Amino acid sequence: MMLKKSKYLRISVTNTCNLSCFYCHKEGNHSLDQNMLSPKEIQTLCRIGLAMGYEKFKLTGGEPTMRRDICEIISRLAALGLPDLSMITNGTTLADQAADLWKAGLRRVNVTLNTLNPKRFQSIQGSGAVSVDAILEGISAAKRVGFQNIKMNFVYFDDDSEKDLKELLNFSGECGCTLVVLPVLSKQSFYSLDFLYYKLQSYGIAKEELIVDREGIRKRLIQMKSGAVALLRMDELADRKPYVFCSDCADRKECREGIFPVRVSANGELIPCMASLKHRIPIAHLLADPNEAAIRQAFSTIEGWCCPCE
Repeated sequence: MMLKKSKYLRISVTNTCNLSCFYCHKEGNHSLDQNMLSPKEIQTLCRIGLAMGYEKFKLTGGEPTMRRDICEIISRLAALGLPDLSMITNGTTLADQAADLWKAGLRRVNVTLNTLNPKRFQSIQGSGAVSVDAILEGISAAKRVGFQNIKMNFVYFDDDSEKDLKELLNFSGECGCTLVVLPVLSKQSFYSLDFLYYKLQSYGIAKEELIVDREGIRKRLIQMKSGAVALLRMDELADRKPYVFCSDCADRKECREGIFPVRVSANGELIPCMASLKHRIPIAHLLADPNEAAIRQAFSTIEGWCCPCE
């Protein structure tokens, strides 16, 4: 038996977003504290995380590009030589910001896109200020400045998502992006990975490859007959119990977390689990006047909560 610890750190750099998608889990950010970590504090955090064995670093939000200093954050992190640095974005500002993000040192982005239908897009994101065309322009801009292996995150959350999935598969094939197919994280809706795989099969699979990520999660890398490429987990995360407190969790039956990243909230909390407000470790005060030993201990505390696994 060996201890399984996450090597994946997701850093929420802001709670602010210019969209209001109803299914968004907000990376587990529930605090009303609007004090965000500074670029230097985020750099310190990631430097220590790197030394603690983390290998994959992803900037999230809210919408990361809502921060005016997002390029400074990226530049500072790129200077650390992180083995894997990427960002999740809704893509609405990429048309204007892609070149600056690339210049700062960012090389990979995941763009969230759930439909190509303008009316449905408005109903999903809850604001009339942004159109789906802005996201499509952003993807084109990212490709022009040099971003490769762009992934589009698609969340399957209702019966109408079937049509969206088919259209986005066609679009992703045309633009050369990988479509990451995700089930909604919700207590009200449940779509199994087997169900999503069946949908992909119905559209025609040419071949597929099994890959295993740093967290030990198995995924299908699927080449569609149309030429599109899709990525779909094989492992239902609800079957994983990564922490010793999972068995006693009141949300155990609804949990879709499983072995997943350690998260850092925009106001400086280490979050091992999005489903609960418990077990969160505040570290903002430790980053303000860096106390490296205490920050390492906070990471070690979370590691100590990990369940032993084979």
